[in-house]
Amino acid sequence: MDQSESTLTESIDSHSEPKLETEYTSEIFKLEVKNLPSNFGFGVFKKFLASLNLNFVKIKFPTGGSFAFVTFKDEKSREEAFKVLNETKYKGKQLQAVYSKAAPDPILNKRKNETLDDQQNLKQAKTENLTLEEKVQNSTTPLWNINYQKQLDQKTNCIKQLLRKCTFKMDKVNEGIFFWLQKQKDQHEGMCCKLLETVASPVVDDYRNKCEFTIGFNQDETKTVVGFRLGEYKTGSNEVVEPYACKNFPDQMRSFVKVKIFKFYLLKIIRNVVTK
Repeated sequence: MDQSESTLTESIDSHSEPKLETEYTSEIFKLEVKNLPSNFGFGVFKKFLASLNLNFVKIKFPTGGSFAFVTFKDEKSREEAFKVLNETKYKGKQLQAVYSKAAPDPILNKRKNETLDDQQNLKQAKTENLTLEEKVQNSTTPLWNINYQKQLDQKTNCIKQLLRKCTFKMDKVNEGIFFWLQKQKDQHEGMCCKLLETVASPVVDDYRNKCEFTIGFNQDETKTVVGFRLGEYKTGSNEVVEPYACKNFPDQMRSFVKVKIFKFYLLKIIRNVVTK
């Protein structure tokens, strides 16, 4: 797995729906009820829901909106309401109920941020104890120390997350496909379409046919290095490490970088080493 694939994983993770702790809050069990008449009243709508024998906790709706948020005591109550509302008309209009994400709880957010800080500190401490060979592999091929089949499983899960997020956004921008989309989600694990099985590559190592190297300094800037940068320049990292431990490019290129004539030629042409 290359650095570009790692970026996709981080991107997906950074945009995923927030996961709240399992302690009780009515926000966990919430539905968004769409296709309401523009002039519906809160009190009348509350009585209407009560007439359907729905075990709801509270109702919230934006001013002038044609939708409302209804929260429930537990998952069973929400599931029952989901089925009933999608088979019910209100003032002549067919209602549409969809699962809604919980609003972030300020206390839980604070705890989450504290946990993330602890994890970041732990990650930094672990990184400091790594060898240069381990660091450069983590930077260029983050899954280098994971079984290949597990790599495929992780990549498949990343694509599933991406498709579920696309499905969620499709429902928001095109209400006309609501019932079709619900059917697709039921058939394809919450996704809008079928995801084919990930095809394993017959070549696991030495697969790169294009290699780009950075010319820079080692950590204490006492030695010129041709290899890979350990971090991004914008984060303040200039350190370059020799690439020999990496398994994603072929032996021919590895041997070429080792040749002293190659380094001598570069240093002769480039008087001042490029560091940014």
